[in-house]
Amino acid sequence: MSTRKTDFVRFGLFGAVTFALLFWLEVRWLDLAAWLMGRDSIIFDEQPDWIRVLNSFVQAVPWAIGAALLVFALRRRRWVPLFAFAGAQVLGIGLLLGLVIGTPAVDDYASRTRFDSARWKAENRDGAEGVRVRVVDDLLRTHKLVGMSRAQLEDLLGVPPATAYFRGYDYVYWLGRERGPFSIDSEWLVIKCGQGVVVSAQVVTD
Repeated sequence: MSTRKTDFVRFGLFGAVTFALLFWLEVRWLDLAAWLMGRDSIIFDEQPDWIRVLNSFVQAVPWAIGAALLVFALRRRRWVPLFAFAGAQVLGIGLLLGLVIGTPAVDDYASRTRFDSARWKAENRDGAEGVRVRVVDDLLRTHKLVGMSRAQLEDLLGVPPATAYFRGYDYVYWLGRERGPFSIDSEWLVIKCGQGVVVSAQVVTD
């Protein structure tokens, strides 16, 4: 195997192992900190300054390795080790971001189910469980809400409880927690009527 290929494999693996080890340390840091302090457990705010400094040193490890490889590359004109190590770090970050962003999307798609009028209307009550977020796509795909009369809409979806949200709409249905990697808000189906018929229907977040 050529020197370039050997460098690529060795330093690529080195970068991958370094990333995996540091990620594991970051995930388990509070447990490790508690062990170093001789305690069963601690919370983030209980870390003493020396533990925080140690954590900063741990986080700086890949940068220190990268700097050393840069100096090596400049002196020896061998850039493959630096690129292989950095590439492994970037790949690791990309995989993590993919998991963070992709997992909720996959879960959302897998949890979708068919619209059922009775189940939908059962959510128009206190203690709603937010299951409508899983059926709203099928509802909009299989039922043309725009053009329905108020009576038809209420027969299909029921009358939602009063809410302070989206006062400019005639019907506001809470669907559930916002879909996506960062579920902070809620999703709603908001419907506006004009002259007794539905003129707009859309899913929004608060």
